[in-house]
This record gives sequence, C-alpha cells and structure tokens, in this order.
Amino acid sequence: MKLKHGESVPLERALGAFDLFISESHVGDLADVTEKLDRIIVDLTHEEPDIRALTPRSRALAIASYLRRRNLTGIEEDRDYHSLEHNFLGIALTDPGHNSLPLISAAVYCYVAQGLGLNARPCGFPFHVHVIIIPPHGLDMDGHILADGAQGAPMYMDPFRSTEETPVSNLRSQLNFLGASNIEQSVFLGESETSEIVLRCGKNILRSIQTMSLQPALAIPSIDIASAKYAGLWSSMIFAGPSRPMELRQHLPWLMESFATDFPSDLYLIEECLVPLFQGLPEYEHLRESLHVMKAVDEIPRQIRRRTSAHQNVKYRVGQVFRHRRYDYTAIITGWDAECGAGEQWMRQMGIDNLQAGRHQSFYHVLYDHILDLSAGIDANESSVEDRSIRYVAEENIEIIEPDSSELPPVFSAIAGKHFKRWDEHSRTYVSNIRDEYPDD
Repeated sequence: MKLKHGESVPLERALGAFDLFISESHVGDLADVTEKLDRIIVDLTHEEPDIRALTPRSRALAIASYLRRRNLTGIEEDRDYHSLEHNFLGIALTDPGHNSLPLISAAVYCYVAQGLGLNARPCGFPFHVHVIIIPPHGLDMDGHILADGAQGAPMYMDPFRSTEETPVSNLRSQLNFLGASNIEQSVFLGESETSEIVLRCGKNILRSIQTMSLQPALAIPSIDIASAKYAGLWSSMIFAGPSRPMELRQHLPWLMESFATDFPSDLYLIEECLVPLFQGLPEYEHLRESLHVMKAVDEIPRQIRRRTSAHQNVKYRVGQVFRHRRYDYTAIITGWDAECGAGEQWMRQMGIDNLQAGRHQSFYHVLYDHILDLSAGIDANESSVEDRSIRYVAEENIEIIEPDSSELPPVFSAIAGKHFKRWDEHSRTYVSNIRDEYPDD
C-alpha cells in the first residue's frame, strides 16, 4: 500500500511481494530477495573487478553478458513461456534454472546495473519489457563530455533475449507498426513507474493461469495456483484503482471468490483496502453488505449435521469422489445439505427448480479439480468455480467413482488437506477431518 499511496518502493521489493504469497519460492521476507541480488553483484565484481571503470555503455553490455553466462535471465529452451513460475522474482533467483519472463529478467538486470552505478530502469515497451539506461548529465553512454551539461541519449537493452544493445530505431519501427502516436511512443520508450511494472506483473500471473486452463496438456505447476492467483488479483485491483473502473469490476468476483474460499482471514484487508476503491460505484454498498454478512456468519457456531432420520435421503458421504454426470469433471464431496440450502434468488438464477428432483433433493459441497479459466462463465445449476473452491451440486448430477490413488487428478493432493486427513486406499475415499460439522461421515 506504500506504493499505492505514492511512497517510493524499490522495484525488487515490490516484485518480491508476489513471492510472499507462495511458499514454494522459499522467500521468507523481502530481505531474502535483496540478499540474492546483492550476491550476484558480488560474484560479478569478483569475476570482473574493473567493471566499474568501464564506460556506461561497455558496463551495460558486460552486465548483460555476465547474467546470460550465468543463466540468470531468460527461459530455458525446453520450457513453456507462459509457465506460472516464470512470473516470480524470488523463484527466478532461487531455482537452479533461473527462468523468468522479460519483466523479471529486466528487474534482475536493473538491480545489478544500479548496484554498479548505472541509471537503469524498466521500460514498459508493449508486450515485452525492456531496460532503458540513461547516462549521467553531461556525458553520453560512451563517457564523452557533452556541451553545456546536456543530457545524453539513452541506450536500450533486452536482457531476456540478448546481450547486445537494442537500437532505438528497431523499437520505434515496432511502435510504428502498432500504430502508436508520437506521444504514446515517448511513453513506451521512457522509464516505467514501479506501480506500472507491478500491475503488469500481476496481469502476467493471471494470464499464465488462464493459459494453463486453455492448454490442459501443460504440466501442473509446482506452485500454489490459488495463492498465485490471489496475488495477481490483488495487484490488478489495487494498481488499476478507481481510474480504471472496468478492470476493478472485472476482477472483483474472482477476488471475492478467492477471499471467501481460501483467505477468509483477510476480511480486514478487504474492508480497508478493497472496499474504498469502489466508492461511487454500484458495487460499493453490495461489498459493504457482503462484509457485514461475513462478519455475522463468522460469529455463528458451525451447524452440526448428523445422520439422523431427518437426513436419511442424503445418499452420499463426505470424502467420496465422484464424476459430474453433465460436465464430466471429477470432484470430492466436502459437505452436504438435506435439500438445497441456497437463497431463493440464487436458486432462481441457477434454475434449480428445472432439475429433475428440484430443490428438495440433497445438495453437496464439493472440491473441483480443474484449473481456473478466468474467462469462463457460470454453469447452470451450480455456483462459480476455481481451484480449491466449493461447488454446490445436486445429488442427481453425482456419479460416485472409486478410483485408486494413481487415477486421482494431481491437484487433489494439494487441495484435499484443507478438508481431509488422508486418502484411504481400501475404501477409495478421503478420510474427513471436519468431524465438528459432519461427525457421522
């Protein structure tokens, strides 16, 4: 929020904040990111002790060459460009492959270059972040003195792709092809604010998650999708701000779904940081009312559902795995209601009374196994879905299956721990750990 309120925040700390959402980056705090970057500078100066004596241009090129030799920028040839892991600075610094998107590669380069006396900043070129390096006043990039202390022309680097300077004429040609005006070109070729780079990183994270949903053949990422998505949504909301109401409204349902499903302890954060962004928009009062309801619900003791005669129509149990008859996805039952427990408006919206057995059949809360598609709509008769989220499914749509552990979707191993102790190979079900609500299941 310091960055949001105009305070100066170093780029590496702002980007490192994304890593704090995911344990897989092994970033304990933002100092870890800084220490790893400082280590690069120490190693580089040990290998090239005279680098600070070089002209600004030669120094800039030497830094790019060193980072490339050490595989500290770019992506290995056998990896998918849009892999979720490539969006995180901490992972790029920690993982042996050091794979990173252009934005992250540029951030690594800028930190090292600044540590070696260069004024290097990210340049928010469309679709591909570059680096702009500005010489000191009165000098050009080759160290020559300019008349009257003039400002020398900058140079551009693309540390993701190359160790060579990127001619500004090439960049202008690309902008001309895109139809950018002279004013737009001056913006695209200038320094980017840290807030702009953070917003761009958040959008890249969400784009990677969406790409994964459109390419199911991709391997399941090694990091927590739900937490990565939550980080991307927060940055997109905060740095879009009231000046971009369409973006705010686009991401709000997904952020609230993530909050309610996986991060309910962030109620205060939602209230203090999110709600004010919607001041003057139709969602403002709805958000306030939703938070009021959440606070009230949080104070209500959990309802206990026992297997009494009143619940004899409930056919299935917590922990069973099933396939949806209509949509053919696999899910785990995490809870049940003897009949539809949703509100009247929701039931009308979802067409619950159009089901064969209507609203008076049992309904089940379930964990769903597919990767979230940010562009997807809401299926009829069910609530919206994301990784680790709860869907509400009518009994008539459930077809129980008894897979062995090798047949279970890999993502289940990550999401099941919130509700279950372990997988039982004998019964082919998950063993419930929510006995306070469902003591007989």
